[in-house]
Amino acid sequence: PRHQASSRCITIERALNRLGCACEVCVPDAPDKCHVAARMQAIERASADMVLFLNGSPGAMRPLIPRELPVAARYLPGAGITPILLSQVGPHDLFFASSTSQCEALVAAGAPTTAVAQCELGADDVLFHPLALPDDERVSRRASIAVLMDLPDDRPEACAITLPSHLALWEALQNAALQRADRYSDDLADEILEAAQRSSGTTLEEAASREQFVAFLRTRIAPATVARAAVQALATRGDEFAIWGSNWPAAGDGNDRRRGPMPSGEPLNRILNAAECVVLPWMSMTAVRLALDALAAGANVILRSTQESFLSEHPGLSSVAGFLSFYRTARELTDAVRRMRSQGETRQERTAAAVAEIQANHSITNR
Repeated sequence: PRHQASSRCITIERALNRLGCACEVCVPDAPDKCHVAARMQAIERASADMVLFLNGSPGAMRPLIPRELPVAARYLPGAGITPILLSQVGPHDLFFASSTSQCEALVAAGAPTTAVAQCELGADDVLFHPLALPDDERVSRRASIAVLMDLPDDRPEACAITLPSHLALWEALQNAALQRADRYSDDLADEILEAAQRSSGTTLEEAASREQFVAFLRTRIAPATVARAAVQALATRGDEFAIWGSNWPAAGDGNDRRRGPMPSGEPLNRILNAAECVVLPWMSMTAVRLALDALAAGANVILRSTQESFLSEHPGLSSVAGFLSFYRTARELTDAVRRMRSQGETRQERTAAAVAEIQANHSITNR
């Protein structure tokens, strides 16, 4: 199972306990918990009046659960959506998506439209909250800007690309994406592929091959390229920043700003409290979750998106959008950093209001 899904189960359990609800958690993190029997035993032990599946529907397990017992399926960032058969959906079952796109994908997979609802991500306000860090720790941990993102591995060998013509196309895709980093969106994928084919001399004749390379561009090449371009803009401007996350290269100026893998829990909370602002250089549901956790910790957040795009995917976060700073271009990013760092007392008032809004309306307990 994904580590995130397993840890999220614990977070949900904690939230339910805070609400006074008893629950039984069954996560396939050991051999004796991976079988359907283990899950059915958990349902029986809890004398459950509802069952929650995380990152998937019950599928073939649904006929084993009493049909009148409501089942909810909650989909988090990165969840795979498999075909849903109506015969495996009970009369009270619901499917909760974390974004507009995920809602559409669930309906396309076969979930009844009336059974699909959007439930926005929430901040873990137990783990993430403002801290009064000791001065020595604040200095040792401090990075004026904390850049948080696990870069996808955009090396061709990571995707089993070995043909010389395909390697040339891959490099051309990286160059074309970099040239359009300021205005990149997935709508440009076909344009970038055409440009890369022309410059590399490699033409993909089969539709399946074209679709494959467009997918590589959208899921690997573009996110990594756009995020690296953002960091380069900060370095060029001379900003003090540090990076947490996987697959980041060393900076070309000789200063290694990498601080290791993406932290979680209390270590991440302390980093968020020490930084003046947090930059999330690629829009994704994972970035939205980090943004909510960062706001809960009292951090100022700069996200690569537009407010319009953000609200299109996450309409339930309209009251949060006003506390986020958005950017698309390198210039907009550096301007946002400059504005944020110059606000002083106004910034403190804004972060305090953001913390209050998250705690009141956008925590996991609220969800």
